[in-house]
Amino acid sequence: MMMVVSDSGKEAGTVRPAAVAGAFYPANAGELQAMIDRQMNHARRLVSSLAPRLPQGGAPKAVIVPHAGYVYSGSVAALAYALLERAPHSDRRAGRA
Repeated sequence: MMMVVSDSGKEAGTVRPAAVAGAFYPANAGELQAMIDRQMNHARRLVSSLAPRLPQGGAPKAVIVPHAGYVYSGSVAALAYALLERAPHSDRRAGRA
């Protein structure tokens, strides 16, 4: 386990070391970021091309996304997040406050 420290210097919790890096997502951080960027960019282009057919200003209030591994379900998750980006609300946090 690794301790995570917040910007204020307080302990924010612990992070478990990656158990499946290289299997369900790239082990290299740069490759992982590039994969996520490709999936999000593709999803944004798709949403943009579908915009005329989507409800005016319509966006989900929340999304539930698959998490089977970026190589399997990352594109579906990216599409959900791209649709969520259309929403006018600013709070996009999940989890504990």
